[in-house]
Amino acid sequence: MTLEKFSGQVRGMRDRVLRLYEQANESSGSASSLLLPMALKDLGVASEEIEVTLEALSQKNEELASALHTVAVQQQRYQALFDLAPEAYLVTNAQGIIQEANQAAAKLLGTPQQFLVAKPLTLYLHQANQVTIRAELARMQRNGSQLPDQENRSWEVRIEPRSRPPFSALLSTIQLHDRDRTTLWIIRDLSNSPKEALLERRRTLDQPQNGKGVKALTNSDLLQLYSSYEYRRGDEISLDPQTLLYVTRGLVKLSTLNESNEEVLIGLVGPRMPFGSSLTALPLYQAVALVEVQVVAIPLFELATSPPLAQLLLTKVSQRLQQTERLLAISGCRRVKDRLYGLLQLLKDEIGEPVETGNRLTIRLTHEDLANACCSTRVTVTRLLGELQQQGKIVVDSRHYITLLH
Repeated sequence: MTLEKFSGQVRGMRDRVLRLYEQANESSGSASSLLLPMALKDLGVASEEIEVTLEALSQKNEELASALHTVAVQQQRYQALFDLAPEAYLVTNAQGIIQEANQAAAKLLGTPQQFLVAKPLTLYLHQANQVTIRAELARMQRNGSQLPDQENRSWEVRIEPRSRPPFSALLSTIQLHDRDRTTLWIIRDLSNSPKEALLERRRTLDQPQNGKGVKALTNSDLLQLYSSYEYRRGDEISLDPQTLLYVTRGLVKLSTLNESNEEVLIGLVGPRMPFGSSLTALPLYQAVALVEVQVVAIPLFELATSPPLAQLLLTKVSQRLQQTERLLAISGCRRVKDRLYGLLQLLKDEIGEPVETGNRLTIRLTHEDLANACCSTRVTVTRLLGELQQQGKIVVDSRHYITLLH
């Protein structure tokens, strides 16, 4: 029964009571007839009280209708804000089933809004992230009443939309402590962030290229993916046992000390060659820049996750091993002259560039550098270099670059 219909019935009852009261006054004056007007009068008073109450109820009803209208307008406003928000919003129930989705979410997930409803949120997540989000939903169901108000949690996830390539996103959640335990999810696209750009570059490099295996890494790739450091001539390069250093420019001398506290050369690392304390068992191991050097620092754990990186470094470590064998053979020569010429031949292969008359060493080494490498003195090396020039084996130009002649 509506309030308006009930109000009409109350007015009709009042009119009937009034007519009965008038008829009773016109009747004879018996005792029973005297009581009737009194009863009708009391009934009339009660009827008036009902009318007053009804009027107050009617006013409250109008106020309630106005409040409901205001709530409806606000709901429309908030719905419009939700729907037109630039961020991607999803509302799910306690089981992770989507109840609402705004336009940004529909665009991001590549699915029309109406088709997102009633689908599980995990349907759009990478398999590795599905386990995490299901565990979070179970946790919220289990501890719902004990969670802080509007607890906010975030994860970096891989989104797999329906009409675009997968991308990385930040998935944040706020549990709303309403009766239905609904959850608000916010999806932020990270595909344009600098960090994601590097990760995407890394994933691209790890992908096979037209059935020919993964692409070979270049110096440019490594400089994009990892931190780089520069050292001046004579600088000692700090070594971290958890990091492998890869030379992109310059020449690094690796040495140790013998029992007489004399420096012993154990390696010369040029461009596209790795070195680090993890590649030696020597207790004393020093790396010094012979010229201006640039190196890239590669964490060792990366080798287990990047096939092209592991492939590159395996090849380069093999070359380092071959170089070490040659250095051992050179150090076994008794005559300093043979050690010096053997070292120059090794340097020709490592850092030489073809010229018309032979192969020129691209890096200038002082007589002191060569003396330390040959376990000799600067004076002896200067004399021997002069002899090699007289024999027509080498030429030293005006800028002190050494060329090994054909």
